[in-house]
Amino acid sequence: MATHYELVWDQDAVRDFLRHFIPTAEEPNRCITMILFARRKYNASLPKSEYILDRMFLPGDKDEKYGCRLLVRQHVPVGAYVDNLENPIPPDSLCVYAVLHHKSMTRAFSETMLKMMGDFDDKVTPHNLLSAFKVNIPKETSNVPMGVKLTQIDLDTKDPEQLKQTCEVLDKVGIKEHLISITETRGGYHLVYKRGGKDIDHRAFHDFQETTKFKKIGFDGKEAEDKWLSTTHQPLVIIPGTYQGGFKARAVSVEDFYKSFAGK
Repeated sequence: MATHYELVWDQDAVRDFLRHFIPTAEEPNRCITMILFARRKYNASLPKSEYILDRMFLPGDKDEKYGCRLLVRQHVPVGAYVDNLENPIPPDSLCVYAVLHHKSMTRAFSETMLKMMGDFDDKVTPHNLLSAFKVNIPKETSNVPMGVKLTQIDLDTKDPEQLKQTCEVLDKVGIKEHLISITETRGGYHLVYKRGGKDIDHRAFHDFQETTKFKKIGFDGKEAEDKWLSTTHQPLVIIPGTYQGGFKARAVSVEDFYKSFAGK
């Protein structure tokens, strides 16, 4: 039985991933965000669907080694995190996501101070200022520097035929050439690409997404419609080299992804 929480299983993989997304040293006030979750989908004993246990920030004046250390510092004794009923959070319910778009810590702090000093939000007080600041950073909406905009493809499948079909479509619509990151997750894959390419046929890709719909039974026992392929322009991805509900998330190169499922 585990005595400590363990987030990282491959520090090199964590550092390699973070290195690609940290803001430059010329942008010390911008950061990426790492969020530690506990989720009921990984351990059914949790009373709620998910808990945000901590938020960690990696600004441009730090490096990937610092970011990895932030995660390793979370290897604390089981029971350091508790649910809303004061029961220890199970170790196999944890996962770490990264918000990849750079956020302005300066703007987030200014917005937090305005809420505290004005009448915008009476929940922000001097006593919870730091907590409110940490919540506001991922919500900050300033433009991404240098026009680098990212899109995440969430593949909620490991079916070889569906993955082969996805590879063929990504190649056909022009996304393959813009892929910059692939992570194998517990239930599928997280793909990230730069969406500014004029050669990308976004309409064709959207039409393909509509063909991936299926019916599933939710936690409430009711039937709902879902897709095994979805996209978001606000990437929130599992960090390779970390545990996701006990699964060892890992980085996959574009070349290996295509060799595995497209045969090329």
